[in-house]
Amino acid sequence: MSRLPPIDQLVRAAGGIAPRRQILDAGYSPNAIAWAAGHGRLVRVRRAWYALPDAEGDRVSAVMLGGRLGAFSAAASYGIWRGLDRDLHVSWKPHGNVAKPGRVHFDFPASRGLPLGRSVRSHWRVDGFEPSSDAWRESVPQTLAQIFLSADQTTALCSCDSALNKGLLDTFQSFELFERLPRRFRRLRPLLDARADSGLETIIRLWLVSLGLDVRTQVAIGGCAVDLLVGASLVIETDGSEWHSDEERFNKDRKRTAQLQARGYTVIKLSYQMIMFNWPLVEAVVRAALRSGRHLDTVR
Repeated sequence: MSRLPPIDQLVRAAGGIAPRRQILDAGYSPNAIAWAAGHGRLVRVRRAWYALPDAEGDRVSAVMLGGRLGAFSAAASYGIWRGLDRDLHVSWKPHGNVAKPGRVHFDFPASRGLPLGRSVRSHWRVDGFEPSSDAWRESVPQTLAQIFLSADQTTALCSCDSALNKGLLDTFQSFELFERLPRRFRRLRPLLDARADSGLETIIRLWLVSLGLDVRTQVAIGGCAVDLLVGASLVIETDGSEWHSDEERFNKDRKRTAQLQARGYTVIKLSYQMIMFNWPLVEAVVRAALRSGRHLDTVR
């Protein structure tokens, strides 16, 4: 029989936090768990749950509250778009025995309470979805269902596009997702686009579609894909990073923009800061291009 690796390696592979049952099922004895906890390898965060001393704080906090990461907090753990939300989202079994956030003492080393400005947001689990293989967070479909039920329509579609783009949600699962949501959400499914590279693209695309415009995502022009092509000739690029921090990347982007303009395209570049914090400016710039008919120019 092969020797088991150190117990903390198992817990790290599980996301830094795991239920006692999962550790026992992997072949470790109760004495091994007690030894690891006694020697600081593991920390008991609540009844039948253990974590590494450096486990991610939100995961620990959610378990301490008697739930698991849900909605935007679970989305962040998968790398799914969460917009501007930074609260702790905790998911519980419907009608389960829920710890009251105000009565929980956050004394875990990596999570001594939530920072000022963050709140605990509660979510009930939606019936019918398969559970996640990680006991500390919800599955991707469950996560998205909770987001649709609690967030605004645009942000929820951004998160769903992000999950599709990253291959964390497939077409069949997207249909199942909307089947399990209330009927009023089903009209939103045709608005999904798995090609969207970021939530910024989805925000702009949904707004342009609401104006009745022809919008295509990730269109190949001259060997490179542009984020959004409006009509025949208006290119909109959504930059989530500061180009000037990388000279080579900056120069490559400028060259690409010049090549597009030489072919007759109008290029508008919108930053994260503009889209998320200065929407009136975004509207003004794009509407000015549309009024002048630059999306209808002939291109080569």
